[in-house]
Order: sequence, then structure tokens, then C-alpha cells
Amino acid sequence: MRVCPQCGVSNQDTDDFCGNCGTYLGRQPAAGGTGPRRPTAASRRPAASADYRPATTADPAAPSTAATAGFPAGDADHRPGTTAPDSPAPGSPGASSPAPGSPGSSSDPAVPEPAADAQPPAVPPPSEQPRAVRPGKPIARRPPPSPAAAAPAERGTPCPNCGTLNSPDRRFCRHCGTLLGEPAPAARPQPWWRRVRLRRLGLPAGSRWLRRVVTLGLLGALVVAGLMLAPAGRGAIEDVRDKLATPQPVSPSQVTASASVPGHPAAAAVDGVTNRYWGAPKLGDSIEFAFSRPFRLLAIVITPGASTTPDGYTRQGRPADLDVIVTSSGGHTRSLRVNLADRPGPQQTGTGISDVVRLRLVIRTAAGLTPGRHIALGEVEFFRR
Repeated sequence: MRVCPQCGVSNQDTDDFCGNCGTYLGRQPAAGGTGPRRPTAASRRPAASADYRPATTADPAAPSTAATAGFPAGDADHRPGTTAPDSPAPGSPGASSPAPGSPGSSSDPAVPEPAADAQPPAVPPPSEQPRAVRPGKPIARRPPPSPAAAAPAERGTPCPNCGTLNSPDRRFCRHCGTLLGEPAPAARPQPWWRRVRLRRLGLPAGSRWLRRVVTLGLLGALVVAGLMLAPAGRGAIEDVRDKLATPQPVSPSQVTASASVPGHPAAAAVDGVTNRYWGAPKLGDSIEFAFSRPFRLLAIVITPGASTTPDGYTRQGRPADLDVIVTSSGGHTRSLRVNLADRPGPQQTGTGISDVVRLRLVIRTAAGLTPGRHIALGEVEFFRR
């Protein structure tokens, strides 16, 4: 196993690149150890030559002997004009005299004898001696991808660059380091209208003609439903507005009755006083109210009996059931049945009828109606939106 130096993930021995981060792991030698090797520092260092001149920090105007001769500063035992540290200086007790006739003897006319007071050549201090400069370390370039090496067959997705098979858990190719593509998303199922088939007509699924027919059918059904439910929808909207609105009283412009008891005319039903009332002689009599402008009738408040006090309430008969016939501005009529409780005081009935211009009350039943008594209707009030 080969461990990635960047992320620490273990890789196979035949992998050249990390499968997690794509870091180059280096080429592996082929079988037998004859493959390419990574260059070392020694092999990258340039060889010394005769004209090698190391850089120096000394004054260029006064070059040292070593720089002039072309030898490194540290090789003092190889520079001409200097004495090796192991050999004694001339004239010292330890120095041996050269043999006569030798190149270093005084008898040789070609080699002059050094004077007694002669000093050896000055050697510059180590700080001023030239030093060798180490060449820059080259950075190994990323090698271009080579043909895939023979490897055991492996299941996986082939690399789009070199064709090497890689295991599904790898993000980078094990041979060339190319980023492998993400897995393709799962295909979404088609909607139901694309999968519908008409076996009798032989239409395939997702047919354009079939989709158009289905769309037109749905639109037609919506239009028909809207036309049928439009009145109900309108009524629901009006009911919501009725509940949110504040009722306002409205007075009729004209009041008439089919019959009246003397002293209790029809106008007494809308005078706003509870001790006066409209007296109906018998069952079936009616009172009618006309309005100058159409309005939406929200409620009717009816006060039955001759008075709101218990004693005055029971002196005459009281209406128990009434038919309310409402006429709109277009001449359409609508009938409602109103049941009144046999007790004194006002009683409210909600209507919610629009475009009202006329309203008629017909007495159907009465309570406390005995011979010598008539039916008393104390007050009728109307409220609009």
C-alpha cells in the first residue's frame, strides 16, 4: 500500500496518483528494477570543470591566489605558492635539505633559493576566502500521462483521459490523476399525463395530441364548474361581506296595509314607538313597505304585540308566523318564512337579500287571538349593509 503524503489515504501499489486528493505519488519501477528513478541531489549537482570559478565575497580588485589559480578556497594543499600544513617551512629545524641535483636544491640554477627573510604568500582569512555557491534545487515536474500499465482487470468507470479502470470510490484516476466525473443523477419518473395510453386509439405514452386533448378537457370542466358554482360563490362572498359590515337602519318611503283596525294604521309599524302598533283584523292581512332605492337587506327586526310590557303585550293577539315576500328592482320575488316567539321585545331575522325595493309581510298564524281581539304588530325595522 502507498500512503498519500498530502491527505494520508492508503492507495494500491500500482497507483501513481492519490484517489482522494489527486496528489502525485511518483512512478513505480517496472518489474526487475529497471524503471525510471527519481533524481537525487547528487545527480542534479553540476560536475566540476577546469574553468569553474566559484563566487567570492572578497574585493574583486584584489583577487586571492586561490581565485586566480582556479582552485577552491578550502583546497590549500593544492594551491601553488602555499605550503602544505604537514610539510615544515623552509629553514625550520624540521625541514630537510634537498638532495643535490634535485629540482629543489640550491645547485639548480633554474630554481632560485629563497632568501632567509622571505615570508610565505599572504593567505586571506576564512571570512574573505571565496565560497562555493550551491546551485538551486530543481522542482520535479509532473510527468505527462503515459500509456496505462498492465494491471489486473478491475470493475469500474474508465478514465476519460487514459481509459484506466477505477473503482467507484475513487475521485481521481489512479494512473493519470484526472478528476473522474460525478455519478449521473437518477432519472425522474415521467408525470402521469405522459404515461397515459389510449389502447383503443393506439396512441403512445406522452403523445402531443393526447396532452392537448386532456388539457382542453380539463379547461372545459373548469369553465362548466365555474358557471355552475358562480352563484354559490357570489353568495359566499356576499355573506362574508355581510358579516364584516356594520348594519345601518333604513326607513321605507311608503307603507300600506291590506286592512287596518281603526286607530291603528299601517304607519304606526314604522314610527319608532313601541306603545303604538298596526292592528290587523284577521289572519291573512298584510302590510307592505316600499323603498326609494335598491339596497341589500341584511336583517329584519320585528316587535310583536301591543306593547313591550308583559301586561300590555297580552291585551291583544300577536303574530306567530309571517311570510316575508321580497321584490327586487327587476321584478323578481323571494319568499321567506319567519317564526316569532310569543314574548315581548324585538326579534331579529337575518335575510341577506340584494337589490330590494319592496317588502310585504303576510300574517299566517297568531297567538292569543280570541273573539273581540285583533292582531297587533308593534314595530318593524330594516337594516342594510
